[in-house]
Amino acid sequence: GGEDQNLNLDRLSVTIGKAFYELFADAIHHQLGANKLLALAEQPSDQDFRSLGKELMSEFKKTIHEIHAAKRKEGVPWPEIDVRQIWENIIGKAFNEDEVQHKMDHWAVEYEVKTNPVRPMPHTIDCIGRLCSAKLALGIISNAQFYTPLLFPALLERDLEELEISPKMQYYSYQSGRSKPDSYMFESAEKALGVMGITAEQTLYVGNDMLNDMMPAAQVGFRTALLAADQRSLRLRAGDPRVAQVAPDIVAMDLEEVVACVLPQ
Repeated sequence: GGEDQNLNLDRLSVTIGKAFYELFADAIHHQLGANKLLALAEQPSDQDFRSLGKELMSEFKKTIHEIHAAKRKEGVPWPEIDVRQIWENIIGKAFNEDEVQHKMDHWAVEYEVKTNPVRPMPHTIDCIGRLCSAKLALGIISNAQFYTPLLFPALLERDLEELEISPKMQYYSYQSGRSKPDSYMFESAEKALGVMGITAEQTLYVGNDMLNDMMPAAQVGFRTALLAADQRSLRLRAGDPRVAQVAPDIVAMDLEEVVACVLPQ
């Protein structure tokens, strides 16, 4: 209910505030009281951390909204940001940037893992390994940030090179400035695959979102597999007219079903 959500938000705010304070403690003590963001006591309480955390989260959402709105005015319907730019805008207001620049990436990762924890799908390593053994070309098209490739060694204990996912077949929205369901990354992948002699019809795109994954993949001619393994992340978009005519070629309840379709026994 609403009370539980508020309690969770309070706890998250304290966690975010403490993490920020610990990482930037030296710079904060030089700047205490100099601006709204860092209006902390010298010995902060949980209430101080809660206020700091809420301010950071509010500024983060506000800055993203402002940049997205500006990009849409420029004609980019599904804009993407580089999260480092967001934090540079926010933290740069509070500190002399030279004091904290080297910690920006660290903070971006810290904030992400605390506000948006993720876990790998069951059987991920085994399934990727079987596809690699079959000498299939593997790639990624993802609404992602600079830290996304770091999730693989962190969660799977293998980096993308070990998983044989070529750098040429990795498409991340923060790099292009355009996010799914924009078809830009899919079109780029379709062209790169064509150079390799692989047609769109020979390509299977696996995703969990009817709008962000199935629709743009189908638009460029890829075959599609809707992965319905995790109800938390599954996005059917029921009632959304944009996907009314979109039907995945496969609906799979786990990754093993996808592999079975690709590598029939």
